[in-house]
Amino acid sequence: MSRTPRHTTPHQRRGWGRRAPIAAAALAALLAGSLALPATADPSAGPTAMPSPSTASQSAVATEQKLNEARAEEKLAKSSVAQLQAALDNLQTQVQAAQEKAGLAAEAYDAAMVEQQAADKAADAANQAKAKAAGSLQAAKATLARVAITANQASTPLSALEPFLTAGGLTQARDEAQIIYLTGTASDRAAERSKVAEQQWKSASDTAAAAAKVKQEKSAAAKRAANSAQSAADALQSQQQQAQTKHDEMVTVLAEKQNTTKALVEQEQQQRQAAANEAAKEAAEARAAAEARAAAREAAQQAARSSTSSGSSGGSSGTSPSGSSTSGSSGSSAPDNGTPPSSGSSGGVISASQAAAVLAWAKAQIGKPYVWGGTGPNSFDCSGLTSQAYLHGAGKSIPRVAAAQYAAATKVSFDDMRPGDLIFYGSSAAGIYHVTMYAGGGMMVEAPMPGLSVRETPIRWSGVYGYAGRF
Repeated sequence: MSRTPRHTTPHQRRGWGRRAPIAAAALAALLAGSLALPATADPSAGPTAMPSPSTASQSAVATEQKLNEARAEEKLAKSSVAQLQAALDNLQTQVQAAQEKAGLAAEAYDAAMVEQQAADKAADAANQAKAKAAGSLQAAKATLARVAITANQASTPLSALEPFLTAGGLTQARDEAQIIYLTGTASDRAAERSKVAEQQWKSASDTAAAAAKVKQEKSAAAKRAANSAQSAADALQSQQQQAQTKHDEMVTVLAEKQNTTKALVEQEQQQRQAAANEAAKEAAEARAAAEARAAAREAAQQAARSSTSSGSSGGSSGTSPSGSSTSGSSGSSAPDNGTPPSSGSSGGVISASQAAAVLAWAKAQIGKPYVWGGTGPNSFDCSGLTSQAYLHGAGKSIPRVAAAQYAAATKVSFDDMRPGDLIFYGSSAAGIYHVTMYAGGGMMVEAPMPGLSVRETPIRWSGVYGYAGRF
């Protein structure tokens, strides 16, 4: 497949935070005065009436003055549009950087959630082991108590109970009667050992619970950071929308100024043509009068000459204009840039039919909301969607986080992508902040960002990193 060239500009990803207040202030000042342009009366609609010969030249001069004013206003409007466009470009750069930062924060939150889930499982396992051990110790204590009571009633020494106080000792006794007739005094030692074991299990459980709490705090901090980054991106996007509205309004004003200028140009041309027609008419009338006077003189002279002599004279002359014109044509055809290079990928990946099933599963989630940490079934984040699509569509387990997915994937060129391959966004392998799935035909499926739902959309080549990924 062919694709639009990508342009990466590292400076777009740096310094957006400190530029935002300056850009916002400059933009506000610009927007406040962007529409304060001088008003110009619209020319009359429809054909301009032909002025009388006595005023044609004066009207042409007046229209030329208005035209100069309209051109000045058009120039001012063009300048305002250019400044607004520059502000929009700056905001777009900041919005892109903010969205990238929000994406990285969301990925960090996903990783923290994975760690928290593992810690929670460890804490649950420790608590279950603690409860099981406590139950075993309570049963052992109850058995020892019964033995001690029986031995005491029978005046039997308990020194021989020690073999049964070690691990598994009680279960090795065949019956309670065996224990009752043993001798020695080890009940105190058994109680002490029970207490130490109980404390050890409690310490392990407390340690696991403390680790789980640390992971919970870490995931909560990651979520707050992600929320903060997304809020910053949303604020910049709102500024961008406001600036776009003002830009569109100024473009409309510019169009009106350009229409005014065009109408005045046409009116000036009509008035200049009227003045030229007036001058030509006056010149023709003057020539006709002069010719009439000359003809009258010639007739009088001829009459005087014919009274004394006879004769005639005459002459004729004629002219005929001629001219020629030439015309030509030229043409061009689109250049052939050749077949784009292609590259192949090695084995170790799912089949094309499995990849199609992965894509079909991802498409089935279209319309479900984006939620940080979402892995379905009702909501997803970007890497949650791709990992679950491979799991449910092809039964293949891939890493949960976007950067880890890129690291584990088989790399293929974008020209060799097939539906189901993954497309990653970021400035480096460690800075990947978003992942989507190629859907064929220049389209992709993605869980984009908070406030939007899973969707199929044209591929955005800006910000794409490295290679496509195949599993």
